[in-house]
Amino acid sequence: MTAEINELQQRERQLELKKIAGTPKNIKINERTLEAYKDEYAKKGMSPEGEKSYPQEDYHLVSKQKKFDALVDPKLGIRKIIETMVRQPITIFNKQGKPEVKDALYYNGYYYGMIIVVDMVAVLHGISSVT
Repeated sequence: MTAEINELQQRERQLELKKIAGTPKNIKINERTLEAYKDEYAKKGMSPEGEKSYPQEDYHLVSKQKKFDALVDPKLGIRKIIETMVRQPITIFNKQGKPEVKDALYYNGYYYGMIIVVDMVAVLHGISSVT
């Protein structure tokens, strides 16, 4: 019984990792956090085991965006709707150790696109990451 459970758990983990595998074809996705986690696992000689190995919010956001990317038809158009945008001053330190104030631009929005499903057109919404 435990061998079957372990095999089922292994299959489930593989499916979880497939949700975030590959590169998107139609939209840009910010995967820096997930890549950083993969790199840290690799430094320790380990590999991520599934969804629980990553921050939940980032994992689900990337998996939803990749699902949207796989379904949307770029010929019908993909739009990125920006709902909010904020310019925020941040302080960084240069090589000499002196503080410099620079501006960072944060935006929040979503992707909008269409798919063709057997002679019907369906509208899809995908959530965009905050950058």
